[in-house]
Amino acid sequence: MKSGPPEEVRRILVVVSDGLDVQSQHTLDQVVSMGRMSETMIYTVGTAAYGFSNPGDKLLEDLSTETGGFPSFPLRDAPGSDEGAGYLSHKQIGDTSQNTGEGAETGAYSS
Repeated sequence: MKSGPPEEVRRILVVVSDGLDVQSQHTLDQVVSMGRMSETMIYTVGTAAYGFSNPGDKLLEDLSTETGGFPSFPLRDAPGSDEGAGYLSHKQIGDTSQNTGEGAETGAYSS
Protein backbone atom coordinates (compact mmCIF):
# COMPACT_ATOMS: atom_id res chain seq x y z
CA MET A 1 0.00 0.00 0.00
CA LYS A 2 2.99 2.37 0.42
CA SER A 3 4.95 1.62 -2.73
CA GLY A 4 5.27 5.19 -3.96
CA PRO A 5 3.86 8.69 -3.89
CA PRO A 6 0.04 8.69 -3.61
CA GLU A 7 -0.37 10.20 -7.07
CA GLU A 8 1.52 7.26 -8.62
CA VAL A 9 -0.21 4.43 -6.77
CA ARG A 10 -3.10 2.71 -8.55
CA ARG A 11 -5.25 0.15 -6.80
CA ILE A 12 -7.77 -2.19 -8.36
CA LEU A 13 -9.79 -5.07 -7.02
CA VAL A 14 -11.24 -7.74 -9.32
CA VAL A 15 -14.29 -9.56 -7.97
CA VAL A 16 -15.43 -12.76 -9.70
CA SER A 17 -18.84 -13.61 -8.30
CA ASP A 18 -22.49 -14.39 -8.95
CA GLY A 19 -23.30 -11.25 -6.92
CA LEU A 20 -25.47 -13.08 -4.42
CA ASP A 21 -24.81 -11.87 -0.90
CA VAL A 22 -24.60 -14.73 1.60
CA GLN A 23 -22.13 -13.70 4.33
CA SER A 24 -21.44 -9.98 4.15
CA GLN A 25 -20.29 -8.12 7.21
CA HIS A 26 -20.67 -4.73 5.45
CA THR A 27 -23.38 -3.11 3.37
CA LEU A 28 -22.89 -2.14 -0.27
CA ASP A 29 -22.67 1.53 0.74
CA GLN A 30 -19.91 0.75 3.25
CA VAL A 31 -17.92 -1.21 0.64
CA VAL A 32 -18.26 1.60 -1.90
CA SER A 33 -17.17 4.10 0.75
CA MET A 34 -14.11 1.97 1.64
CA GLY A 35 -13.22 1.67 -2.03
CA ARG A 36 -13.44 5.41 -2.55
CA MET A 37 -11.44 6.21 0.60
CA SER A 38 -8.64 3.86 -0.47
CA GLU A 39 -8.89 5.09 -4.09
CA THR A 40 -9.51 1.55 -5.31
CA MET A 41 -11.41 0.82 -8.52
CA ILE A 42 -13.45 -2.37 -8.30
CA TYR A 43 -13.95 -4.42 -11.46
CA THR A 44 -16.56 -7.17 -11.33
CA VAL A 45 -16.97 -10.31 -13.43
CA GLY A 46 -20.36 -12.03 -13.30
CA THR A 47 -20.49 -15.81 -13.43
CA ALA A 48 -24.03 -16.51 -14.70
CA ALA A 49 -24.35 -19.31 -17.27
CA TYR A 50 -24.72 -18.53 -21.00
CA GLY A 51 -27.92 -16.66 -21.74
CA PHE A 52 -28.88 -16.19 -18.08
CA SER A 53 -28.54 -13.48 -15.48
CA ASN A 54 -28.44 -13.61 -11.69
CA PRO A 55 -30.37 -11.44 -9.25
CA GLY A 56 -26.93 -10.34 -7.98
CA ASP A 57 -25.87 -8.84 -11.33
CA LYS A 58 -27.30 -5.46 -10.28
CA LEU A 59 -25.14 -5.48 -7.14
CA LEU A 60 -22.02 -6.21 -9.24
CA GLU A 61 -22.90 -3.39 -11.63
CA ASP A 62 -23.45 -0.92 -8.79
CA LEU A 63 -20.27 -1.94 -6.98
CA SER A 64 -18.05 -1.42 -10.01
CA THR A 65 -19.64 1.73 -11.44
CA GLU A 66 -19.71 3.48 -8.05
CA THR A 67 -15.95 2.97 -7.60
CA GLY A 68 -14.86 3.84 -11.14
CA GLY A 69 -14.44 0.24 -12.27
CA PHE A 70 -16.31 -1.71 -14.92
CA PRO A 71 -18.82 -4.57 -14.69
CA SER A 72 -18.29 -7.49 -17.05
CA PHE A 73 -20.67 -10.35 -17.80
CA PRO A 74 -18.82 -12.48 -20.37
CA LEU A 75 -21.37 -15.30 -20.37
CA ARG A 76 -24.50 -13.13 -20.60
CA ASP A 77 -24.83 -13.61 -24.37
CA ALA A 78 -24.96 -17.10 -25.83
CA PRO A 79 -22.07 -18.19 -28.09
CA GLY A 80 -22.57 -17.20 -31.69
CA SER A 81 -24.55 -14.09 -30.88
CA ASP A 82 -21.65 -11.64 -30.96
CA GLU A 83 -18.99 -11.64 -33.68
CA GLY A 84 -17.01 -9.04 -31.73
CA ALA A 85 -16.54 -11.45 -28.83
CA GLY A 86 -14.98 -14.06 -31.13
CA TYR A 87 -17.75 -16.60 -30.75
CA LEU A 88 -19.08 -18.01 -34.02
CA SER A 89 -21.98 -20.36 -34.48
CA HIS A 90 -22.70 -22.59 -37.48
CA LYS A 91 -23.09 -20.60 -40.73
CA GLN A 92 -22.74 -17.22 -38.97
CA ILE A 93 -20.18 -15.82 -41.42
CA GLY A 94 -21.34 -17.55 -44.60
CA ASP A 95 -21.14 -20.95 -46.26
CA THR A 96 -17.61 -20.53 -47.64
CA SER A 97 -15.89 -20.45 -44.27
CA GLN A 98 -17.81 -23.19 -42.47
CA ASN A 99 -17.44 -26.97 -42.44
CA THR A 100 -20.46 -27.89 -44.55
CA GLY A 101 -19.39 -31.20 -46.02
CA GLU A 102 -20.71 -34.64 -45.23
CA GLY A 103 -20.70 -35.26 -41.50
CA ALA A 104 -20.58 -31.54 -40.58
CA GLU A 105 -23.53 -31.83 -38.23
CA THR A 106 -21.65 -34.40 -36.17
CA GLY A 107 -18.58 -32.20 -35.81
CA ALA A 108 -16.43 -34.43 -38.04
CA TYR A 109 -14.18 -32.43 -40.38
CA SER A 110 -14.84 -32.85 -44.06
CA SER A 111 -13.93 -30.82 -47.14
